[in-house]
Amino acid sequence: MLSVRLLSPEHLWDILSFCPLHADQEHTWEPWDAERYRQGQHRRAGFLARKMDQGARLQVAYRDGAAVGFIEYHPIEITNLELVGQDILAIWCMLVRDERQGIGSALLQACLDDAQAMGHKGVAVTCRDPVWMPRVLFERFGFVKVSPAGPNGALLFRSFGDPAGAKSPRWVGRRPEMAPVQGQIVVDVYHTDRCPIHWRNTALVQEVAHEFGDVVLWRQHWTDEREDALYYGTAYGIYINGEPIVAGLPVKREHVRRALREALLA
Repeated sequence: MLSVRLLSPEHLWDILSFCPLHADQEHTWEPWDAERYRQGQHRRAGFLARKMDQGARLQVAYRDGAAVGFIEYHPIEITNLELVGQDILAIWCMLVRDERQGIGSALLQACLDDAQAMGHKGVAVTCRDPVWMPRVLFERFGFVKVSPAGPNGALLFRSFGDPAGAKSPRWVGRRPEMAPVQGQIVVDVYHTDRCPIHWRNTALVQEVAHEFGDVVLWRQHWTDEREDALYYGTAYGIYINGEPIVAGLPVKREHVRRALREALLA
């Protein structure tokens, strides 16, 4: 039987093993990834503990005592997403172990019920089809698109009650401004610990960058806090000489090497 309940801070590890839920396939796995992901899970635990102290919440679906899905959402005033708004919640992530089992619907309904009970005026979510929180589920629950969100994304919003009662949120993401450095390859990393995949990618890219020695300048910018994510215009991304190399999904080591070689020859 499926049940959904609010996650308490002492049970964070019930959901930390979900990442890399979709990233542990053979075509993405690299040597030592198990350790990178383990470190990323510990870093995510710290991130969640801090955000939960500020008002972030997670609903977890359990079946036969085992966690089978979760949804994470923050008051927009604390979330390090590229969104602006007021008196609404923003969904950061939703993952389920088994699709088409009603888990996602149960989690989303729990989130909406919780948001209304707390007096919020609506809930926002950024969807990036087809890999991250596809839109179809949210649209079934009354979410509507209010703006694009980057090249492949859409910002969806569900208002409670009178649609005029809540002003729609806005997506304010943009490419960060990165200053070139003459004679060097510049790797700019905009990093948040909110996902173990992020730490895995950051650690892997840094290892490859070290292979090139002093010709590579590594610049890391932290975006765990909302003001930093809004300042840079992004929550996560890795760039080589201003060109994006990593956006969120697991990157391959050889892909990073090739991009650095091309930058060296440019």
